[in-house]
Amino acid sequence: MYRWCTCAPLWAGVFMKVSPLSPGLTRRICSGTVRHFLDHGVTSADILTMVWFHEFRPMAQSYSGVGSPYWAAKGMLGLALPPDHPVWTEPEEPIPVEASDIYRIIAVPGWMVSETCQDGIVRVLNIGTDGQDEGELVGEAPLYTSLGFSTATAPPQAGEWKLRSVANVVGLRDGQGQVSARSDQRVERCEYIGEVVVGQSSWLAHWVHDDVDEGAGYGARGIVEIGPKIVCAHACHRGVEVRCVWVEGALCSGVVLMAGWPTDPCDGPESYLEPVTSWSHRERLAGHRVTGLSKLTTVETLKTSLAGGGALYRIGRVRPMRASPTGECKRR
Repeated sequence: MYRWCTCAPLWAGVFMKVSPLSPGLTRRICSGTVRHFLDHGVTSADILTMVWFHEFRPMAQSYSGVGSPYWAAKGMLGLALPPDHPVWTEPEEPIPVEASDIYRIIAVPGWMVSETCQDGIVRVLNIGTDGQDEGELVGEAPLYTSLGFSTATAPPQAGEWKLRSVANVVGLRDGQGQVSARSDQRVERCEYIGEVVVGQSSWLAHWVHDDVDEGAGYGARGIVEIGPKIVCAHACHRGVEVRCVWVEGALCSGVVLMAGWPTDPCDGPESYLEPVTSWSHRERLAGHRVTGLSKLTTVETLKTSLAGGGALYRIGRVRPMRASPTGECKRR
């Protein structure tokens, strides 16, 4: 709910004279970020509300308060720069993804980043970060453990999908219908092969029973049942992702589950899964008011027996997306 607070590090780099970005690019990113939210109507009676766009109270966590949205003020730090500073006088420059596709690896957290010029979507494939200490096994925490985050989607946070393994998931569903959680994953590979970003990680499938979540969404604690080891490899190129899944160990009954991105079927990007091996069941789930982006959210899933498999996985656009315009928020 902090919105353009994300601009604060860029302004801090300018103040400390250590920014790797040009003044014009810095202003373009920051002004475009502010404009993105303003165009969606982020205020109610000129007050910032709890969500990105229209108010969505389930986004609040146990530590949130009525003043939390005003962390956005940190993103206005640039207004303290003098009017003759280059960040205000030089022309804005295009963001790199506005000119070409971008792909990169951020090694320490285990992130594979894909930015596509055609639709303007930035995707972060998360193979190494879950917000937990090493060795800590907890319940599902979609805000931290999802296999993917993007600028066009939001993790489910409410309703029937709250704190459940529903979207951007690779897991095992046991005989009682409960999907395993993912934490304490180990990054085994993260590299470039030409223009393809390749990564691999593994974790122990586990289920948390008699769970209690403190309300912060970090993952519930409880009695942990440990299952087989899951190994998942990813190859990503220009918004298309291939996932390959191995299950090492036995599970008496259950299925392998793969879930795609949570998207708005009426107004937003389209996500679909194309099986490349013998997946036995394909289904599109629907949740109502489970995210702050749309009234209806759908997720496509594939299931198969523990024979394993892979899938071609993509998030694209139903129609061309209007680029986030320049904000031209010049200091006056």
